[in-house]
Amino acid sequence: MERKLGVPVVDACEVIGKRPPATARRAVKGLDRAGETSGRDARSAVSTENVSSLASRSAQALVFGAGLVTVLNTVSSSLAGVNVEALRITGLVTMVASFGVPFLPWRSHSRLVSCAIVVAAIVALVTTEQWHHYARNESAIAVYPIFFILVIAWAGVTQPRGTATIVACFSGVALAWILASGGHGSTAVQCVAVTVPAAAILGEVISWTYGRAVMLGRLDAARRNALEALVTGTTGLQGALTAEESEAIVANVATAVFGGRDTRYEPARPSIDEGEAPDDVHYEAESAELRIRIRGQAGIVGTVTTRVGHPDRFILDAARLYSQNIGTRLEQLRVIDALTDAATHDSLTGIGNRRAAQTDIDSLAPGDVVFLLDLDHFKTINDTLGHQAGDQVLAQLGEYLRDFTRPTDTVARYGGEEFLLICRSVPPDAATHIAHRLLDGWRARRPLVTFSIGYSAHNGGESTQLTIEHADMALYQAKREGRDRACQYTAAISSNSQ
Repeated sequence: MERKLGVPVVDACEVIGKRPPATARRAVKGLDRAGETSGRDARSAVSTENVSSLASRSAQALVFGAGLVTVLNTVSSSLAGVNVEALRITGLVTMVASFGVPFLPWRSHSRLVSCAIVVAAIVALVTTEQWHHYARNESAIAVYPIFFILVIAWAGVTQPRGTATIVACFSGVALAWILASGGHGSTAVQCVAVTVPAAAILGEVISWTYGRAVMLGRLDAARRNALEALVTGTTGLQGALTAEESEAIVANVATAVFGGRDTRYEPARPSIDEGEAPDDVHYEAESAELRIRIRGQAGIVGTVTTRVGHPDRFILDAARLYSQNIGTRLEQLRVIDALTDAATHDSLTGIGNRRAAQTDIDSLAPGDVVFLLDLDHFKTINDTLGHQAGDQVLAQLGEYLRDFTRPTDTVARYGGEEFLLICRSVPPDAATHIAHRLLDGWRARRPLVTFSIGYSAHNGGESTQLTIEHADMALYQAKREGRDRACQYTAAISSNSQ
């Protein structure tokens, strides 16, 4: 009989034989997918969409703002020596161009696009200066450095650390050339000497701060995913049908939670596990193995070992939480498993009992044959040799029937000394041969008592209970004919019984 797990303890006996929903299989598949993106990949898998979206929006604001300031400058200031019309056109074109920024391939080439915008901004400042000659105005000494500071700061937002310093170097050259060409040679060096280092420092600080924020975001996402995987796996254990299924979930949960590899689960070995250090979580730096003892309320249930990078405090705390939650669930499954076995198996013979047999009786199909076996004069054994000898005979018969049957067949202790055997898909002429093989094999063991057999093939138009009644009629016919024999149900037996 297949072990049934994953049902509440109070309902274990009521649902025996019923297959619970495939929660465990869905959990295994879900955790397999989670395990594939865990660990280093999961920690670096921060939302690229959010990063590229920030770069896109900030770039659009930078370009639009630069154009807007340029246009406003043509209205609010007296610009002696400046081609105002060209300056205004430059501002308007810049504002219009900003609306195309979001359509650049930010998601696929975010870093390349942001580099291109930095280069384009510096080139545009230099080339347009040759058209409208804004540097000839006295306010240029204050306006142009602001533009370059913004470009350097934006490079710090969108590029790795060190990039802002490089951009600042090129910006310093461009700024010095623009100011010098506008007649500000005496102050250009001082302006560049103050502006560029300050902008470089600002860009690097922004780059470090933003990088730190992204790293913390990734770490937070990884931790959140780890806790979600733990909850999902713990819930999935409720639907596990077999010990193998539950152990697979336990290993997959560990892979998803800790981002490990080569994860394996080993059942508890009391002589070894109970004698170890009191801490259930241990990391071996040399082998990079994180070893977690799964602890239930009654003790160690098993051990999970997975290979990970050096764990931080969160991982170690999560491992302890994993140990307690998974351990409690596994322990519950073991209790349910024990209750199910007790409810469906006969403790004396080791085969199924009447409750377990009923599930298979209900699933009889045309061509299946039901055999009922009853020990002959069994009461004499109990009366003369004692109940211990009787129990030994019952255990021997249970072992004999278990060895005799195929994996697809059903064998159960149906009553006190009565046993049930269901053979699936038996050809019409083979039932008699099976019955005689059963008798001959038992006789060859020289048992203390023999048994009689009644059997009946199930027909599709009859109820399964009627098939059992027919086999029972045939059994009593075998008893009447002298015992230690097999009798098949026929219409004549039915008439005699009536």
